[in-house]
Amino acid sequence: MSDTIQKLKEQHGANSSEAAEQLNSMATELQRGGDIRPALRYHQEALTILEWNKSNALLYDFVEKSREYALEMAVTLRSIGNILREMNNFVGAAGTYIFP
Repeated sequence: MSDTIQKLKEQHGANSSEAAEQLNSMATELQRGGDIRPALRYHQEALTILEWNKSNALLYDFVEKSREYALEMAVTLRSIGNILREMNNFVGAAGTYIFP
């Protein structure tokens, strides 16, 4: 699994939005197939990339780009929360849904 993430990062760049998008897509497919733990890890990895990109965009005063990353983060956080809820981790899901 980490090999897949590593290959994506090599192909698209370690912190590229394309890598995050691919990770989220793969996570969605895994979740549909019932593989929720790997799906959770892929979404979490995508979230890490998106957070990095959002911070960088703000650092260089790219406000509009930062908003785009924030929206992608919200969608990813919702997916993480849904998976945690599916795993009966209701406290973790609630914390994800109200991420600051």
